[in-house]
Amino acid sequence: FSQSIRMNSKNKGKGGERELAQILTHLGGWEARRTGFMQSQQNHDAADVECKALPIHWEAKRTERVSLHDWIAQAKGGAHADEIPVVAWRKNHAPWYAILPLEDLIEILQCADLDALKIRMKTRKKPHDSNE
Repeated sequence: FSQSIRMNSKNKGKGGERELAQILTHLGGWEARRTGFMQSQQNHDAADVECKALPIHWEAKRTERVSLHDWIAQAKGGAHADEIPVVAWRKNHAPWYAILPLEDLIEILQCADLDALKIRMKTRKKPHDSNE
């Protein structure tokens, strides 16, 4: 019984990694892929999803249980000095969230075209309310 739960959660995790890569590729326009086999061959610190266009170490979490501090430690531990550690997480029937250090978010915003961001925020469709 516990073996089947472990396998289901492993498959759910792999599915989450694939889903994140698809979002980055199709919505973001950046080529992204699940590292999977590379992770096991290189080391456990390899990112779950690789997107060479972005200076981000992606950890994908597709689970109901939140272990935020462990996830952040994992992302920080795996990130190179020139990468921002980001945990992408969603639970069942909920949207994805990106969790990153506040200092990194501020740095991203300092590098962003804020006028374009303001226009996009005014014109985008609001996401449906979720049970968050």
